[in-house]
Amino acid sequence: MPGALYFWGALLTVLAVVGMTLWQALRMREGGESIARLLGARRVLPETRDTLERRLVNIAEEMAIAAGTPVPALYIMDNEPGVNVLVVTAETLSPALMLTRGALQTLNRDELAGVMAHEFSRVVKGEAQAGLRTVALLSGLAALPYAGRMCAGAIKAALARGSALSADAASAEFTGNPIGIAGALDQIRACAAGAVVKARHADALSHLFLDACSRSWAPAAGAVHPPLEERIRRVLPSFASADYRARRAKASAEDRPAPARPTLAEGKRATDQAHRWWRTPEESLGLVGALYSGKVDYARRLMEALPVALREALRRRDSSPAVTLALFLAAHLEVREQQIAAARAAGAGPLAEAAAKLAPEVTALSPELRLPAIELALPTLKLVPNEARRMLLSGLEAVIRSDRRVSLQAFILLAWLEIALGPGRHAGAASSLGQLRGEATLVLSLLARGTATGAGSAQEVEAAFRAGAKLLEMPDAVLVAREALSTEACSAALGRLRGLSWPARAQLMRGLFAAVAADGKVRMSEAELMRVIGACLDCPMPPLLEAL
Repeated sequence: MPGALYFWGALLTVLAVVGMTLWQALRMREGGESIARLLGARRVLPETRDTLERRLVNIAEEMAIAAGTPVPALYIMDNEPGVNVLVVTAETLSPALMLTRGALQTLNRDELAGVMAHEFSRVVKGEAQAGLRTVALLSGLAALPYAGRMCAGAIKAALARGSALSADAASAEFTGNPIGIAGALDQIRACAAGAVVKARHADALSHLFLDACSRSWAPAAGAVHPPLEERIRRVLPSFASADYRARRAKASAEDRPAPARPTLAEGKRATDQAHRWWRTPEESLGLVGALYSGKVDYARRLMEALPVALREALRRRDSSPAVTLALFLAAHLEVREQQIAAARAAGAGPLAEAAAKLAPEVTALSPELRLPAIELALPTLKLVPNEARRMLLSGLEAVIRSDRRVSLQAFILLAWLEIALGPGRHAGAASSLGQLRGEATLVLSLLARGTATGAGSAQEVEAAFRAGAKLLEMPDAVLVAREALSTEACSAALGRLRGLSWPARAQLMRGLFAAVAADGKVRMSEAELMRVIGACLDCPMPPLLEAL
């Protein structure tokens, strides 16, 4: 009898854990949107007119460009007066950042930037994605009284403590302003509601928040997050709370002016210049997931360089698809008319007409502003109806196909948009490049051909391809012919390569860096091409070169 009792007790325990885990996994299958519903958070639209929300959108856009990640979906927990924030993502291309109303209204620009830099560091390191995966399992454990909840709490503490400290340090490095994150943590201490989040399901996500989302009487050693005093001391030992509170700026919609722009070489466009690349392929790989001081200021200069009307059009759902299509149109009128006719024939007539009206202003943009413009459009494009997204992708493919002189960079950009705006299907995992040899060869060929300029281009292409193939351990690989490089093949190859294990993706990125810098130099267009390929492969990188 006791044996049977133990057996059924153990079985019921396992079923309870598994059942709760599966239930939570189903509830969170949509990633950020699912978590927002659990927390009662409201989506902030990119075109918001609220002044504090616009400040939030501006900071998110700057940091996304500086970090090489998509602009996150932004949410506000309107009924939460405490100061707290979390970021979650089911995959790197769809992060979601959620703030309490208290954080939005209490933190000034530097403090809010410090908090958001903290969260962006968790995205580029993969912690936000890994953290979301643990929520379902921990909820299953917490379904068990006493021992299960203690075990779940210990796991949360182990995950959150090291993550919080490293993200604090990354925030100080990324913004170049440690007082931002230190001041934000101090404002949690000063806030009457602290970091408390009252939403019913907040405790299940406690290890993902900036700070403890519930008041606990447990000793500090058993707390999920490190003490605020310790975190402030580590990031800024000289921080004096009383002095800081006396002189800090209040939360305001006012934005600081963008940093002054360095002048370019007289009479020469930045995109024409080749920059010496001193990093080895292994050192270049270190750029993946890196957050560098100064890149946020550069991203802000890029934003300021975009015409205000165009920036607003990229944020609006009624105009963002047309502006995106216009970004792919040629400056030459005759070629542009052929592209617009091709888009009409592909069923994107209304979109093509709207893009044609925008084309004179959009095609006049400096080349270094085109990628940031597309990055700004992405969060809005994800909000438009599915039919509008399909029309945009069909129109873009028709535009690219209609002009064989179009840059190979357009192939990669279209593949990136298809992955980012697609249904989010995960590619089958592959442990080695050998399993996807054809796809790796195609992407390497595409990149090598994109490095060619002027006379001797055939030799440049071959040299770049061979340099990359050597590091990919594919010495007998054959350069893919230009005619065989299609938008479909490029999208399919990058989609499958996205499923590679990290060691295999790291090897691929080393090979691609070897190809792009085979001549010891990198142009702006090549640097942007590497960033887009990195985004497709879940390997985010900051801007590699600066043009403004």
